[in-house]
Amino acid sequence: MTAAKRRTEKKVANVATEAEVVEYIRQEFDKRKSAARERGDKKAFSLRDFADEIGVTPAYLSDIIMKEPPRREPGPKVLDYFGIGKTTRRVVEYVFFRK
Repeated sequence: MTAAKRRTEKKVANVATEAEVVEYIRQEFDKRKSAARERGDKKAFSLRDFADEIGVTPAYLSDIIMKEPPRREPGPKVLDYFGIGKTTRRVVEYVFFRK
């Protein structure tokens, strides 16, 4: 199998709700913050550091992980950083009205 073909294959590990994805991002932030404290870093891992690492603004990241419920949903940069894809399904419901 060629390298190009391997890159195009997508593996689906789990299907998650938006709330589960936000919780996962929160946990990753907490893990990195705890690891920085354990290393004894004078400047602990901050929200700004995490946002810079992902490539988004601290305000945007704060709206995702610090608010309950989140003010914004995770966008493409955040999802790509964590290796998460987003799919949207259309749901159609039919309602019967009786006379």
